[in-house]
Amino acid sequence: MEMKREEEVKCPSCNRFVGVHTTCPYCGARISKRMSVMLFKYGALAVAFIGLILLYLAARVVETKVIKVRDVIPSMSFAYVRVQGTVPFQPRIYPETKSLSFTVDDGTGRISIKAYGAVTEELIRTEKLPKIGDWVDVAGQLQVKEERASMIIQRPKEVKVTSAEVLIAQVPTLKIAQITRGKIGQLIKCEGKIIDIRTFTKGRSLKISDGSGDIDVVIWDSIYEKIPNKEDLQYDARILVQGAIGEYRGKLQVQPRAPEEIKIAGAKEEVTVAPPVAVEVPTFSIGQITKDRIGQTVGCQGTITQYKPFSKGAMLVVSDETGRIVVVLWDNVKNQIMDNRIFIIGNWVSVRGKVGIYREQLQLVPRIADDIKVMEGEGG
Repeated sequence: MEMKREEEVKCPSCNRFVGVHTTCPYCGARISKRMSVMLFKYGALAVAFIGLILLYLAARVVETKVIKVRDVIPSMSFAYVRVQGTVPFQPRIYPETKSLSFTVDDGTGRISIKAYGAVTEELIRTEKLPKIGDWVDVAGQLQVKEERASMIIQRPKEVKVTSAEVLIAQVPTLKIAQITRGKIGQLIKCEGKIIDIRTFTKGRSLKISDGSGDIDVVIWDSIYEKIPNKEDLQYDARILVQGAIGEYRGKLQVQPRAPEEIKIAGAKEEVTVAPPVAVEVPTFSIGQITKDRIGQTVGCQGTITQYKPFSKGAMLVVSDETGRIVVVLWDNVKNQIMDNRIFIIGNWVSVRGKVGIYREQLQLVPRIADDIKVMEGEGG
């Protein structure tokens, strides 16, 4: 064995050491190739070739990971990932730079999607540019700068668009108890009765219940202002909602994307047949208006002891010898009131409206301007 190895590393002509050379560097004689070197060379080539094939197959079989926008952190910059969600705004095209951008909302947050050059041209040519309300599945390279995330599309085929029209036909109707975190980002329909109303800087939140559970419906002002019969979105009203499931501070919510996705059950019938004066409304002392009457329409009389305007209306506090109650006048009612004495502290008024509750405080919400009147010649 030792003799064989020695023959493989020495020149058979001059008997000098030649190592791996196939031609002797001293005398120029040809040396037969060593078997071990040949096996190593071709073996390494075969392993590399097989490895490339396996990598190619793995790349085709393994799907790009779908992430949630809320989970994006700076260390994920340059990662190749996938996001899924709806497009809340119209995409923008910049012809001078051959680029485009659109936003994707997956229910946990929003991310800007961008494309440049040939990718932009191909997306436009193949009509893969989404429209507002469409659902998209898009993969690309993440960029995270100063806690702001964006994604760069590398290949047009990584953009899949489902039109809003197709989505509407496929939207499932769920009980509120069926709305779970596993469905965040999905478009659903649900129905329920309004049990709480809260306003915030750019919109309002309606808490609805269907008996199986409750959930917040977030309506931005830009959508709310275009809802037909929006004044009927009061306590105890039953509404039908379509929207994307989202999450805010650990609580699930439904986010309608257009005014057409919020319908008030029976609103048209109520507007048509409702009498101008509900003479059958029972009148109580303020102390008799309790939580048991939430959702009922009642009347009371008392002295205005506080007046406070807010962004969408005004709040009165009406008191009698048995207690006090907040009267909420939304702008659609307040702006129709012609008698300014209603806003003067000390005047005695008659009020009727629907009993509601906000932050554990009972409220009376008049439906029309005639539901609150100054009583002549009376006082507290």
